[in-house]
Amino acid sequence: MTGTAKMVVAVAGVAALAGIGIGLAPDQERSSVSNSTSSAPVTTVTPSAQFVSPTVESDDVSTTSGQSNEGIAIAPTGVPADAQQAVVRRIVDGDTLAVAAVTAGAALASTSTVDVRLLEINAPETKDPNTPVQCFGPEATAELTRLAPVGSTVWVQRDQELRDRYGRYLLYIWDPRGEFVNLSLVQSGHAEAVLYQPNDKHWSMISAAEPTARATNAGGWGTCPVFGDRAQEMVTTQPPAPAPQNAPPPPPPSQPPAQTGLPNQRMGPDTDCSDYPGPVVVAPGDPHRLDRDDDGIGCDANG
Repeated sequence: MTGTAKMVVAVAGVAALAGIGIGLAPDQERSSVSNSTSSAPVTTVTPSAQFVSPTVESDDVSTTSGQSNEGIAIAPTGVPADAQQAVVRRIVDGDTLAVAAVTAGAALASTSTVDVRLLEINAPETKDPNTPVQCFGPEATAELTRLAPVGSTVWVQRDQELRDRYGRYLLYIWDPRGEFVNLSLVQSGHAEAVLYQPNDKHWSMISAAEPTARATNAGGWGTCPVFGDRAQEMVTTQPPAPAPQNAPPPPPPSQPPAQTGLPNQRMGPDTDCSDYPGPVVVAPGDPHRLDRDDDGIGCDANG
């Protein structure tokens, strides 16, 4: 074989090996290169399409900083633009619950779980240790649980005064469907409308719902003998004091009633008891000497 022929065969062999290398998978190619004893530089081509792992969201996952990791949801229609997303953690009674903000905001500055008292309403008591369970209290608690079940996403809004004297957050709440919970509880008769100044952002709407609930006997208005502020409307009267036991009867009159008028105004100077049908009141000084026992009544025997 001539030198020219040997050179052609060598070039063909290199080309064949290069073709085999091009056919290798990227991982196999990098492995082959790393195991090669050749000192020639190798250029690695990075694929243009990178694999991205999917994001996994959890309903109740906390990061190492203690902040909630729930996903941000789009607020449904009807929720105010300044409302803040939160998650319900616990239902206390018909107007109190516990929530945790998904992210810090105007109403809730951290993602810690806090107690919330719903604004502009008052539901019957069920949990207060100092107050017995009131009529329709369990039903009110069940209705709030239906509107905002534990674990559900809600939206909260603050008013002027953020917290009450017990440290609870004073808020308005919209449920996962965008229903205004404070208003709904009044409309269904599970709570009454009560204004807590200075928080009156939605008072005109909430207060207007109560007369209709009363008129239709909705919820507690048609179930309880006393519901809402009817307790304040009722007038409590004190029963009459009982008569003292064994009280002596009133004494009988000691003498018949005396006639009105004075003897010297009715009769002449010679008048006496024969001129009167009964006892009479004598004139001062008893000028006709009709009062023999000096008791102010003359002619006592005429009765």
